[in-house]
Amino acid sequence: MINQSVPWRLLFLLLLLLSSPGVLGGCSYTPDANGHVTVPDGVERLEDGAFNGCWSLVSITLPDSLASIGNAAFYVCTSLVSITLPDGLTSLGSSAFRGCQSLALVYVPTGCAVGTNAFDGTAGGYAYAPLPPPAPPTSPPSPPSPPPDPSSPPAPPSPPTSPPIEGSSSNIGGTLAVLAAPIVIFIVAPIFIAIFFIFIVCKKKSPDAGGVVMSGVALSATSDETKV
Repeated sequence: MINQSVPWRLLFLLLLLLSSPGVLGGCSYTPDANGHVTVPDGVERLEDGAFNGCWSLVSITLPDSLASIGNAAFYVCTSLVSITLPDGLTSLGSSAFRGCQSLALVYVPTGCAVGTNAFDGTAGGYAYAPLPPPAPPTSPPSPPSPPPDPSSPPAPPSPPTSPPIEGSSSNIGGTLAVLAAPIVIFIVAPIFIAIFFIFIVCKKKSPDAGGVVMSGVALSATSDETKV
């Protein structure tokens, strides 16, 4: 006689197996006792539905090599609280985190393509990660110069220097030439003219004087002859 309780026991074990994480839950990697999963390094893509309905998943660590997350990869992971997407992620499939009602705000790398309804039903939604801060300067800034000593008065400003007079020698020569012209005209020239006239007058008078002397001699000779 076949025991009627055996099929029920088998059915119970089958249901228990299907309800365990990683089977019915669709967990590609089985969470540990704390509900955490670490995806190994080198994985570049999470396939469609990789963690679809993995209710025991609480947190997950993704490798830097991951570049793509498929459609509905974390669909209805109701216990998932937080996730950090790697900077090299370039695409996020449709409904990737849809129905993750406990998931806080997720920062998506700048330039990553986000599919439709990727964060519908999540607690925090998503936002693009802020740009990294600018790099600090290579050399520290120079310290400010110390203030001037109040005990020592400031030095008086130096008097302005007069610019050199260009062409001063030529200006002096031109000035002397201008002053010498009237002197020559009004002083030297009359002196030469007076000397010239005196010379002419003296020359004209000298023959007449000789004639007078000669006539006087002639008269004295005539008187002497008459007396004889």
